[in-house]
Amino acid sequence: MQAKDTFCARIRVEIDAGKNRRFAYDDHCVLIRITPVDGAHQIVVPESLRQGVLLLENRSLLAGHPWITRMYYTLCRTLYWPTVMAHLSKGFQNCNAFSKKHLNIRKYAVL
Repeated sequence: MQAKDTFCARIRVEIDAGKNRRFAYDDHCVLIRITPVDGAHQIVVPESLRQGVLLLENRSLLAGHPWITRMYYTLCRTLYWPTVMAHLSKGFQNCNAFSKKHLNIRKYAVL
């Protein structure tokens, strides 16, 4: 899947040219990002899989419907794509549980 993605292809060209040190290949030839803070490895998620990753993360039985910040930090431990926060914000705005929670907050805030 990474081979067909335009972002991944661009990064691979930069790695091969020696211009990008934030990304590398792991032992299985998977494109990873090396975090600047602690050197942890994050798998680069291609465009075609991003929506599915968000859906699985949001619907996880162990997650208990995480909110945006918690979900962001959970995803960023192991996965990376450039617009992860934008995708999360958009997904949460369209989420029914998120909308109901904010309606209840607004209802009780007006006294």
